[in-house]
Amino acid sequence: MEGNSLKLLSKYRTPIMGFAAVWILIFHAWTVASEQYSAIWRVEYFIKKTGFAGVDIFFFVSGLGLVHAINKYNLKEFYFRRFINIYPAFFLTGVILIFTRKWDIITFLKNVTCVRFYTESIYQLLWFVPAILTVYLLFPLYYKIFRQSSNKLEFTICVWMIWLFLSMVLKDVIRGDFYGFTNRIPIFIAGIYLGDLMKVKEVFINKQRWILIIIGFLLGVYLSYFTNIKEQYFVVPTSNCCIPNFLMGICGSILLAKVFWFIENNFKKVGEIVLKIFTFLGIISFELYCAQEEVVLIHKKILLDNTIVLENIVTMIVILIWAILLHIICGFVKKLCLFSKKN
Repeated sequence: MEGNSLKLLSKYRTPIMGFAAVWILIFHAWTVASEQYSAIWRVEYFIKKTGFAGVDIFFFVSGLGLVHAINKYNLKEFYFRRFINIYPAFFLTGVILIFTRKWDIITFLKNVTCVRFYTESIYQLLWFVPAILTVYLLFPLYYKIFRQSSNKLEFTICVWMIWLFLSMVLKDVIRGDFYGFTNRIPIFIAGIYLGDLMKVKEVFINKQRWILIIIGFLLGVYLSYFTNIKEQYFVVPTSNCCIPNFLMGICGSILLAKVFWFIENNFKKVGEIVLKIFTFLGIISFELYCAQEEVVLIHKKILLDNTIVLENIVTMIVILIWAILLHIICGFVKKLCLFSKKN
């Protein structure tokens, strides 16, 4: 029955993050290499075009993880650990961009303090960081109210409905780019609900539920094609990163956890290698995201006689090396902060 348990999401949380990181990396750094308009090209192009859905997976698993963290630490410790987990890499990336993008000190300060995220555009510096810091800040209050509700599923659905109503009513008030953040709130809330549910009881997925999950994933893929490839509007502004990614992010994560479980239990050696690779990528997933900020610059400097595949490989290797170095540096900073806090 373990293979049908929802707790596989927690067991394979890090490899799932590794998969999401690779998908985002493809979105930012991969150049489609297949013959244009061939069947393989269409698949490759779709995978690249929809790669930003990896961010939705991060929001989802973050919701799962925060439920565990809030019950493990007091509020002060919770905030401190969330901050040092991501801010050093964010700040260091900003420092590097002072030189590569020739920012002045005011632009730098506005970016690393997340001011421009709220006042100008979310796409100034690693938009995911100000976004996730915002939900980190609000999570304890939301979770406190959530836990006090008599029916947590009904409460979650009500919050989704309020979010949908506000998203539609305020579409001419809220900046269009800001929906790139707010459209991820539902999947984050779903992660909180499932994280709390798994904490309370063991949830098994029967045959009917697996069918619903598969259908939900396929519907998400279709709607992603409808909004990303066909560029059609669907319910809310920036609709390509809303309902399609909600379905793909949740259903896809559950299916991916099942795949990891199947590989691990049926292909011992291969499964072990696959899990180690995706676990490693999951451990450095945030640094991989930060390293992609300079992808455009890397692409401009890589000229390999129009060999797109080789260019892709070199770009990925450069990003991976920088991500590993960034992870080591930020790991040292984190240990230093924790040591200083204890003393």
